[in-house]
Amino acid sequence: MAIDAVKKELVDTSPDHQYWYDPFKGVGAYYNKFPDGVNKDWAEIELGRDFYSYTPEGAGWEDPEDITKRMVVCSNPPYSHLNGVIDRLITLKPDIIQLTIGPLNLTKNRWRALERAGYTITNLIICDVKGWFGHTHIFTFNRNPEPIYKRNPDGTFVEVPQQIQFNLNPAVGTGSYHYSP
Repeated sequence: MAIDAVKKELVDTSPDHQYWYDPFKGVGAYYNKFPDGVNKDWAEIELGRDFYSYTPEGAGWEDPEDITKRMVVCSNPPYSHLNGVIDRLITLKPDIIQLTIGPLNLTKNRWRALERAGYTITNLIICDVKGWFGHTHIFTFNRNPEPIYKRNPDGTFVEVPQQIQFNLNPAVGTGSYHYSP
């Protein structure tokens, strides 16, 4: 399942993070896959906890010496609220933001808002899961790392680095781009 691939990717790349947050828990597709032994938190308006007013434990922690207190956010947000979701996530200052969204939902303005806040795309998982509508992209944004892409001063993209590899897993219908600096 695609969520299992996401969990493995996140646990492999952020094993020291102790605060994990799913702002749109729903039935727990992400939340229930968070690693054991970490502080798990969630929001879900239908369960009485509104993402826009709830502040999870670990939000805003910026101690550069203690990565364990930084937050990881993983969720499948409502696409119709994506501008507000991105704005709110930026104020929470998580170390990692992973969003499951449609490929056309990461607009230039949304991407640039994340970049201005210091987030860059460090991983992309492309899912083609039976029963889902078309492809779904799972973008991972990290604060202040080396991105998987480069921009010219005018905002256009330069050639993608050689270190990016595409891996396809036909068993679960996912593929991912990995950047190795």
